[in-house]
Parts: sequence; structure tokens; C-alpha cells
Amino acid sequence: MPPMTRAERDGKYEEYLRAHAGRDPKILSYDSLLREAAGRRVMVLGGYSGLGYQDPEVIHGHVDEIVRRNGDRLLYVIGGTKDGIGEAYDWIRASARAAGLSDVKTAGIVSREAALYPDGIARQDYLVFVDTEVDVWEVQQEGRSLMVDVARRTGGEMIYFKGGAISGVEIEEALERGVRVTVYAAAEIQPKRERLEKQRAKSPGYVADGTLEILARHEGPGHPLLTVRR
Repeated sequence: MPPMTRAERDGKYEEYLRAHAGRDPKILSYDSLLREAAGRRVMVLGGYSGLGYQDPEVIHGHVDEIVRRNGDRLLYVIGGTKDGIGEAYDWIRASARAAGLSDVKTAGIVSREAALYPDGIARQDYLVFVDTEVDVWEVQQEGRSLMVDVARRTGGEMIYFKGGAISGVEIEEALERGVRVTVYAAAEIQPKRERLEKQRAKSPGYVADGTLEILARHEGPGHPLLTVRR
């Protein structure tokens, strides 16, 4: 079967837009998301997506503590989909409700590739689709990550629960661009073993933890913008 063309992929994206017109999540442009973020603290959450987590309740506990500690007028930005760190969309809502918070919003920034898998898109308040090449999931404009950019342009911060190669690239870029980053790097935070084994079988050089090299480089001497929690 020949690979999908960009026109075919974008046709599926347009179908998604028509099917979800007037429904949640609210689909908007990146600039519109920045306007929605005005007056709020912004926290970008990153980590494993498709691989998932071996023990998601470990991440759940950390997210619950983050939501309760930071209170209202928060906008949490994740990758738009349900898997892995995307479970945090549900956790954030539940934690905010349990803590009596009334003004906590969630958003996603995701490739148009996600429109091919509409059931995998998480429930959230705002969603930005990025026009990437076919099969590309990194959300970049002019070679820069929009996940990093939304934090930098709003004075926000980024929180990672380990993650693959893309997480490592984003963390490096964030530190270079003056964005505060926290990495939860405890040993019990691991991707699902069976999914990781399948990835390694297909790609022997697959990077299982893209944060290792960065932490090895920066944690010892210390970096003013990097906090590591183990």
C-alpha cells in the first residue's frame, strides 16, 4: 500500500474539523492559544506518549500534587493525545475538581497526523493542530518547538516525566531559550516494557530515555534553569 500523501492526510484533517465543528475541544490557531494564555500561568507537561508508562499511577501522583500546589488561573499544555502523558488531561481535571479549583484549563499542540486517529485525541479545552510533513509528529515552526515556544512566550515552565528522543530535544532547546525545566527522573518512571521491546525490535537504535544525556551533562555542575526530582 503506497504511503499517504500530504493532500490525503490534510483531507482527513479537514474531515476531522468538519465533524467536530462547534464541539470540544475548541480548535484554534497557535496565536489564538497564546491569547487564551494571557493572564495565566502556563505549564507544559511532557514525557512518553505512544509508549505509555509502566506504572501510570506514579505519574498520576506527581500531577495531582502539581495541580493542587499551583492552584487556579493555570493553563496546562500537553501533546493533545490520550496515551502516556496524555492521561494527565483527565488527572488534571479530577485533581482540580477535588481541590475546589474553578479556573484550570488544558490545551494541546499536536501534528495534523493526530486527525488520522480521532479516537486518540484527548478531552481538553483547546487544541492546536500543526501542519507538519506526513508521518512527522514533532510540532515545530521554523525549526523551533512550539511546546518550548508557548512556555517561553508566556513566562511558563516545562515539566517532564522522562520521555523519548523528542523530550530530550525539547529540554535542550528550552534551556537554551531561557525556559525553566523540571525533570521527574525517579527509577520507577519507565515506559511500558512490551511497547518498548516492540520499538527496539523495529529500530535497534531507538532512544528509550532522551533525558539521560542532558541530565548527565547539566545535573552535576548544576544549571540555573533545571530542576531534577528523583
